Amino acid sequence: MNSAADIVSSGLKILFSLVVVLAGLLVLFYTAKRILKNSAAGINGGGVVKVLGSTCIGFKRYISLIDIPGCILVIGICGDSMSLLSKIEDRDMIDQIRERTKSSPAFLSHLKKASDNAGFQG
Repeated sequence: MNSAADIVSSGLKILFSLVVVLAGLLVLFYTAKRILKNSAAGINGGGVVKVLGSTCIGFKRYISLIDIPGCILVIGICGDSMSLLSKIEDRDMIDQIRERTKSSPAFLSHLKKASDNAGFQG
């Protein structure tokens, strides 16, 4: 009976150790998530450059509207490269896009209007 008691005792020690390690990992992940979330919100929330919207157009292919002082950039993102597709500098169009992205995230409609304005066909 001694060996059975030793097995149970060892099993309980292993189980307790596993619970302690998992609890530690959960606390670590929770803390890291809060820190990263707060730092990312601080950068994008009060920064000069803001992403107004982004949409996937294919496998690892995105189009994003980037708001910078003075204009809005339409950026194509593919794999590990980025390219400027269009630059919106018309003040009225910029104000309209900013207002629409605040009220509704209908990115495709903004993109279509911007591409129509810039003379792109699609």
